[in-house]
Amino acid sequence: MSDTAPATTDGGAPATEQAAPPSSGPAEATNPGSETTAPPPPPQPVLKDELAHLPIDAELTELIIKSYEGEKDDDGRFEGKGKAVFVDGNTYEGSFHLGMMHGKGLYTFFDGVVYNGDFFFNKITGSGTYKWPDTSSYTGEVKEGLRHGKGTFISPNQVTTYEGEWVEGKREGMGTIYYDE
Repeated sequence: MSDTAPATTDGGAPATEQAAPPSSGPAEATNPGSETTAPPPPPQPVLKDELAHLPIDAELTELIIKSYEGEKDDDGRFEGKGKAVFVDGNTYEGSFHLGMMHGKGLYTFFDGVVYNGDFFFNKITGSGTYKWPDTSSYTGEVKEGLRHGKGTFISPNQVTTYEGEWVEGKREGMGTIYYDE
């Protein structure tokens, strides 16, 4: 088969895309001012409007949600204000959009940890406050459930406080530690 033959669809008509010409290897810049091929742009994040077509999977919802009280859209997805109790004992009360936790909400984990803040399509992302049963807390920016950005962590019984930058759940960058003694 030749690389120059047009691709065909099932009906035998030429497809709209043709095979790329054979490559002679990586392009090398021989002149200091010559142009090189730029890498492709990074993938764009999924926009919320692009999620509108996603159907709700009733079987999946029944596997993870024990009960739900609140508003629903015309397709039966959780929408607006509501409260969900998960089969693992976690609960969420707050805003839903397209069947997902989205906006402001309060998530209580079965082990007593509580998060109150922003959600972005089922992910703890934005800003908020975590409180642990041992009385420690974190208030600040979060990304996918982790401390990320600027925030303040207060240790149990307020003995130590860290105010500063976080990256993927760890102190990193500029910050100050305060001791209560």
